[in-house]
Amino acid sequence: MSSVMRRLALVGLVQGIVLLGLHQASQDGMWLRTQAPLLLGLLYATVALPLAWYLTEGIDGLSPRRRRVTVLLVGVVIAVLGACEGLVGADPSGEARFGMSMIAGLALGFVGIPLLVHAERGGRLGWRWHYAALFRTAWRNAMMMIVAGILTGILWGVLIAGAGLMRSIGLDIVWDAISSSWFYLPATAAVFASATALAVVRADTLVALRRFWLSMNQAFLPLVLLFSVKWTVALPFTGLDVLFRTKMAGFALLWFAALAINFMNAAYQDGQSPPPFTHWLRRTVSLAWWTMLVVVAVVGIALFLRIGQYGWSADRVWGIFVLVMAAGYTLGYSLSGLLPARGWMWSVGQTNVVMALVMCAGLIALSSPIADARRIAVNSQVERLLNGKTPPEKFDLRYLDQSSGVYGRNALQVLADGKSGHPQAAQFAALVQTYRKAMAERSRPYADLSDDTLRQQWKLEPAGTPAQPELIDALLARLRSQRPSSDETKCLESINSCFLWMGDVNGDATPELLLVVDRGWVRNVLVYRWEPAAKQLTRIGKIERVSKEWVAALRQGKAQMVPSPLRDIEAGGSRVRILSE
Repeated sequence: MSSVMRRLALVGLVQGIVLLGLHQASQDGMWLRTQAPLLLGLLYATVALPLAWYLTEGIDGLSPRRRRVTVLLVGVVIAVLGACEGLVGADPSGEARFGMSMIAGLALGFVGIPLLVHAERGGRLGWRWHYAALFRTAWRNAMMMIVAGILTGILWGVLIAGAGLMRSIGLDIVWDAISSSWFYLPATAAVFASATALAVVRADTLVALRRFWLSMNQAFLPLVLLFSVKWTVALPFTGLDVLFRTKMAGFALLWFAALAINFMNAAYQDGQSPPPFTHWLRRTVSLAWWTMLVVVAVVGIALFLRIGQYGWSADRVWGIFVLVMAAGYTLGYSLSGLLPARGWMWSVGQTNVVMALVMCAGLIALSSPIADARRIAVNSQVERLLNGKTPPEKFDLRYLDQSSGVYGRNALQVLADGKSGHPQAAQFAALVQTYRKAMAERSRPYADLSDDTLRQQWKLEPAGTPAQPELIDALLARLRSQRPSSDETKCLESINSCFLWMGDVNGDATPELLLVVDRGWVRNVLVYRWEPAAKQLTRIGKIERVSKEWVAALRQGKAQMVPSPLRDIEAGGSRVRILSE
């Protein structure tokens, strides 16, 4: 037990340290901030490699060589998906945005690891799998992750409660420590790894929990199929119009199908246990399952009607993928009703293996340039505009600009340049110009104003602080030289409120400049050292997420310095710490 604990805890600690390094390197002004493909590739790999190592720990019969190959292959594939997400989904400044690829990567790792671990040569496709082994590994891994997540959450609950207790008597040291990225990233990763190790060595307990959970779930299978039969019988009398008027037909029916598939797997389990239920109920269940084909067929009708009306969107592409998965499961399970002599629901295991392979292929395709859902959506929406199905005044330019990554921005630029070759190309270009003008007006920066106006707006506080025109000029020059969307340029946007405050935050008897950026929903403070002789302004720190009360007290001159490496600032009854850079 101790060796597994030490080994996995070390892996988790290394993971936490790497995550900390990525976090620091991706902060505002750092080199990795605008390198989205590299950042997301490294981040996905940092998450995937340790998790793959945990999920392959303690699997019976797994050789060290196959384990290393499995972990490396999963890490590389998920890292590539991250890099693709960075290439496609980054904003115009190059900053990373998270999309469906993160969820797809986690699902791919969870499903792919048992397939890689238990693959054997043979079969029609060159490889074959024993479903019972896949079942045991997949459920063991699922239970491990759930237990590790719960234990990690409990630890953080204790830490937060303890820190709050100490804070209630004015001792902020614990709260400051656990809220620092230098602590919570390595600590969380190491604790999660240790909790996983504990779950590994308690494998018998996990098996007992799995059997209990599945036994409880299998009792719901007859009930859900009873609803399916009633729904199918009533459908010819009610028609589809009532269903489609809900505007949520596809989602509701897919959710129902997912529940039915889950309960069927709970009843079948690994296929080696005695079948549940009585003989007549088992036969009834296998026949009632055919009604699930009707449920899935109606989902397909609803989705394709929606696509026919409004074209493809990224959500609808993923919806079709889910529909394909649901159809594969329901159709495959239905085959059991044709040959009952082969055993109760004999096709469940084979179907699950095939659909697991389909899922892995689909996740890779839709999360990469092979069949990126956003590219399909952009091509569909632009085609509808060009062929007249979507009137120009109703075309969603914002979707292209902000929700479909580089594909949408490229398509928007083609429309803006009037190079679509369409008779209405000039009208499309005018629409794009109007849209861009409206978006620019919504966030019109202070930089559009004169320097004199900016100097009037930015006064040094607290009241009575002597004016320093050269300092204001140096600050304006610095802010305007920063790349768009950085922390500092937020003060050049009219929707934000900023003010300047002078105080000695490092104890050198020379006041530093604090730029307080109030964005309404979050307030951050940037700290600069001012060297009058050299007329140089250097950023030395940052304070994140201060309260409204702290900002108000600071402006009123009710602040005092509390000694620290970079001294804390107490205002409005709370103390904040400057993060050194």
